[in-house]
Amino acid sequence: MNHRIQFLIVTILFLAAKSVVACECPEADYTVLGKFENARFVAIGRVTAVETSQAKVVIEKVYKGNLKVGQELIFGQGQSGTCFEDFATDEIGVKFLFYLQPKEKTPAVWYGDRCERTRPLPGFHTNHVSDAADDLAYLEKMDQVAGKTRISGTLISYQWLPTHGGADFKKVAATKVSLVGE
Repeated sequence: MNHRIQFLIVTILFLAAKSVVACECPEADYTVLGKFENARFVAIGRVTAVETSQAKVVIEKVYKGNLKVGQELIFGQGQSGTCFEDFATDEIGVKFLFYLQPKEKTPAVWYGDRCERTRPLPGFHTNHVSDAADDLAYLEKMDQVAGKTRISGTLISYQWLPTHGGADFKKVAATKVSLVGE
């Protein structure tokens, strides 16, 4: 193949390629208890309006923090490359579970962070892969069983690797765990 045709093909492929910016969540405790403890506010809110730059959410239930039932919050819309929730017009009426950690004491604009487990409640039609069913099962019983029957966390294996000059940490799944003692 001659060099001009190769150059043309490479140029077309380069121009046709789209850049992808994705949300990347930092290492943290992503269990329900971990997110609950790290959040300042945990609440269920219903999306009442969606615009290009913001969405309105009315609080319907509060698990943590001083939000009030019926209070309206303005949520900023997510932007490409952020982990903030981007509410769509077909999500008006959908209820979400929010774990909120605003930097300000009382923000004018709130953000639903996907890394903080912002998810729709079960039974609502959205484009989300997972919903808040597991979170709700935990949160609804939290007061009744506090300090009694629940263990929450992430099992991590630790292996020293001299070739890497340090330790390798990996999350472990499908592993039987035995608790011994009180």
